This record gives sequence, C-alpha cells and structure tokens, in this order.
Amino acid sequence: MRILVLEPYYGGSHRAFIEGLIANSRHEFEVMTLPARKWKWRMRGAALEFARRLELERPEANGIFVTSLTNAAELRGLLVAAGLDRPLAVYFHENQLAYPIQHFDRRDHHFAWTNLHSALVADRLAFNSRFNLDSFLEGMAAVIRKMPDARPDWVLDRIRERAEILPVPIEDPPGLPSSREGSCHIVWNHRREFDKGADTLLVAVKALIASGLEFRFSLLGQEFGQRPPAFDEIIRVLGSRLEHEGFVDSRDAYWRLLHTADVALSTARHEFQGLAVLEACAAGATPLVPDALAYRELFDDAWRYRDEEDLLCRLLERVRDVDRTRAANPGPIARAFTWSALAPRRAKFLRPVTGPA
Repeated sequence: MRILVLEPYYGGSHRAFIEGLIANSRHEFEVMTLPARKWKWRMRGAALEFARRLELERPEANGIFVTSLTNAAELRGLLVAAGLDRPLAVYFHENQLAYPIQHFDRRDHHFAWTNLHSALVADRLAFNSRFNLDSFLEGMAAVIRKMPDARPDWVLDRIRERAEILPVPIEDPPGLPSSREGSCHIVWNHRREFDKGADTLLVAVKALIASGLEFRFSLLGQEFGQRPPAFDEIIRVLGSRLEHEGFVDSRDAYWRLLHTADVALSTARHEFQGLAVLEACAAGATPLVPDALAYRELFDDAWRYRDEEDLLCRLLERVRDVDRTRAANPGPIARAFTWSALAPRRAKFLRPVTGPA
C-alpha cells in the first residue's frame, strides 16, 4: 500500500514519528511537509498548501495520513473538489483544549473546533494516549455546553467509539551495558518550556542540595525561544553537580547518557504521552513522575508522586538509597512502547482502507 503523509509541523515528535513510521513499516510512503514553526498558521493554512501541491502533482496513493495540526475537514473538501479524495487517517499528537496556555494568552476555541471537524471526517482516527482523547472530549463537551442551541453533543460519542489509542513509539534501545556507579544520577530530559514545571524542578533541586546528599544531575531537552527564567537559577545552584546541561544532538550520545541515569524525573504540568521518561526507562532509569496526565497510563503508584511534598520525599529516598533505586527494573514497561512492540497496533491502523473504520 502506498500512503501519502502530509505533515505541516515537521519537527520534534511529529518528525520522529514519521521517520520511524517509514523505517518500521512495509508500506511505501510519500511525504509532504512544512517547517515546524508558527503552529497556529499551520492549522489555518496548511490544508490549502497541501491541496494545491496535490492538485499540481497528483501523486498515486491508496490513502492519506495527516496529523491534527492539519485542518483535515478543509483538506478533504478541497481534495473532493479536485477529484483527489482518498481514505484519510488522522493522528492526534496533541489537542487544542488540554494544552496549557500562558497567562498572557487567551485560548482560541476555533482551533478546538478544527480538531473536532478533523476527527469527524477521518476514516481512521488515533490519539497517542487515552489522556489525549479523554481531555479533548471533556474539553469539547464544555465548549459545546456554551452554545445557545443546536448543540452537537452526538459528536463526542461518535469520536470516542471510533478513536484508537496508538502511542508514538520510542526507539528500541541500543544494547549498551549499564554504567551506573557513584552517586545517584538524576536526569530531567524535557522541553524547556513553561508547561514542564521549571519552578517545581527548582524547588526539588534546592531540597536535594539542602539535604547534604551526594548526587549528580543532567538537565537535557530542547529550547524554543525564551526559556523560563527558573532554568537559569537551576543551572546556577547545581554548579559542579551538573553532569550535563543542554540538548544532546547525537542519538548515540543521548542513549549513552541515559544508560548512566538512575532516576528519570518529570515535573511536567502537562504531558500528552511521556516519551522522554519512557526513553530514560528503556535505558534503565527509574521514573519519578506526577500522579496525573498521561503518566497514569504508563506507571503504577510506586513511581508517581501526588504533590510537591511527596515529590521531595520520594526523590530524597531514591538518592539516599541509590542501590535500591538501581535495583528497580522499569525496562519492561518502556519496551512495551517500542516500534517493534507496537507493530501490530500500527499495522491495524494503517491497513488498506476502503471505507469508514
């Protein structure tokens, strides 16, 4: 089967997913992309750009795959008009109702309606986590209740009935030997943006330093524009305890660093799937994550903290008893999310489509 992939935000997890899809599938793919910037403009205009390209090039394809940053309903209407309609699969990496907004922004519910219409026109529909699907439907229900009349409540059940849960897979971890020794090594490997809880991380780092316990810390993750100022303070107070600071470009070097980590820490206020922690767990690090968001689907109670006080207690315990921390084995959990493990679910989603799923 030949699949046409249209990705208006070709970067980060979106790009990694497409590259992995091509590398781990028996299908033939043709990919059209736009650079990963200005996501709001992508949702407004990508469908027009892709429809224009398709009308000019008229590629052969059995089906079309798009992500939720494309207005799939608009795209499909344009393709029908051009005689280019094909079975359509829509994949939600995120939704525009659960993603937190900064205090100076106002949520634009037009983007949520775009998500809704995209989900409804899909022949095959998938979300990367149950949290993503549930938060979208709950948020959409609240928006619909604001309507004066003609409320389309029926759409929520229709989407829930048809949606599949298909996580973004992680790489199968390389067979590197574990090199955990010395003091406890904590890794925080997330985007350095406002929704990843830098203020909470700063509190945790200061508590570790005040405890007098020996530890090492690696602060990883990409930056996009201006990072929250708490990160500057985190770097300053860690000082010589900072094992590594900054994004690791090389995947080989990244995996090697993860294989030295004892604790994979998240302070996120928002997380649709938790790929960064899963990668660290695949390398053998023990997770310590919020008791919320998508993490509830991934890890049991022993690896989730309820609040800031519980975080500090559990983190100090892991650093204090590093041998016990290293004895934990989160690898099987993470390996359930690798490309090889998720192959059957992926094959089901991408099977030839001749009509609605």
